[in-house]
Amino acid sequence: MELTHSDYLKHFKMIYEDDHFQQRYPKLSKKIDEICESIEVTIQEVASHNMFWSIGKLQGYDARLQILLELKGKLAEEKVIEIAEMSYETYAKEQFGYKLNEETPISIYMIAQ
Repeated sequence: MELTHSDYLKHFKMIYEDDHFQQRYPKLSKKIDEICESIEVTIQEVASHNMFWSIGKLQGYDARLQILLELKGKLAEEKVIEIAEMSYETYAKEQFGYKLNEETPISIYMIAQ
């Protein structure tokens, strides 16, 4: 199955527009909406001269989304948002099993911005 950017955004929109989710996590809902809007803008700005920058931005937004959803309900919303903003750049590194002090290979997966 091919995942389009529309499918990707629709997935997160279904989460943050869900009434139960909005009532339980109003701040996370707002933050996810803001990140999805930033993703839309970045996708529209992609060009050959800024492709790696754009990929890095998109990966950073995705890491934030993943962190927000992984930690929801485990900590206060403000703390979850703070962790997502502080940790998104190292998320892929950790997901691939690297320690923060380890050098990683040159890879598109490691360029979250």
